[in-house]
Amino acid sequence: MASKKGSTWLEDLERSLPPGWTVCTRSGIGNGTHYSFFFGAPSEQTYFGPKSAHFTGHGLNEARIFASGLIAGRMAEKYGNTI
Repeated sequence: MASKKGSTWLEDLERSLPPGWTVCTRSGIGNGTHYSFFFGAPSEQTYFGPKSAHFTGHGLNEARIFASGLIAGRMAEKYGNTI
């Protein structure tokens, strides 16, 4: 994920997601931040609802891995699975 100058890592993560996906965060759980990913969530979506998360990553590394999988899946749909 390429970083835009002056943006935060969370803004970069949000910008990298395919259309329809949203990420919400919650800090203060154990030793890190949790990142929950939602598809088709309403604008008032928070970490706690109203929709249930499709995936929750424990830490930025897990969040980036999940986002990378979404991006790869979108590319395969768009250009055909050539692997």
